[in-house]
Amino acid sequence: MGIPLEINLLGLGEGRHYPAEKFWAVAGEVGNRVIIGVDAHDPASIGNRKIIREALALAGRFGLEVAERLDFSADVPWKRRRL
Repeated sequence: MGIPLEINLLGLGEGRHYPAEKFWAVAGEVGNRVIIGVDAHDPASIGNRKIIREALALAGRFGLEVAERLDFSADVPWKRRRL
């Protein structure tokens, strides 16, 4: 489908059970792309460069391409439906 998976910065920053490395190993094997996502509960988390570097390192360890931009202009099913 071409939809990237999210590496969540909250999970990395707080040592939660996600992102699980086994999951990312499989994602890398099948060629998924990823985005770096942030839970904006705390505005300071958006610019936390240390955690962003950790997320990029995780992507690199598993050969995951990091998407820097999402293109929503493609012909996708929800754009063809009448609301």
